[in-house]
Amino acid sequence: MDFDKLKLVEENTVIIHIVFKEHTLGYLFRIGNRFYIGVLHGKVLKGGLNWKNGSYMLSNHELKDVREATQEDFDSFKVSSKGHLTPC
Repeated sequence: MDFDKLKLVEENTVIIHIVFKEHTLGYLFRIGNRFYIGVLHGKVLKGGLNWKNGSYMLSNHELKDVREATQEDFDSFKVSSKGHLTPC
């Protein structure tokens, strides 16, 4: 994923839906030069992030653990893709 290109996107805008470390489904957004994850669902027993704790700021070394989410990921995490990957 080209994070330098993503830094060109307007701040506080959902950039892309992502999977973080294979245990958290969310969306990526940027404030300043930092990337954050808005958590949709995390597999807490596998170390996933809990949406109740709010957004998670990614450190530079964690960027390698992010990949773009697919429909299969939404199905696996049992989250509806309506409004995320597909129109409402």
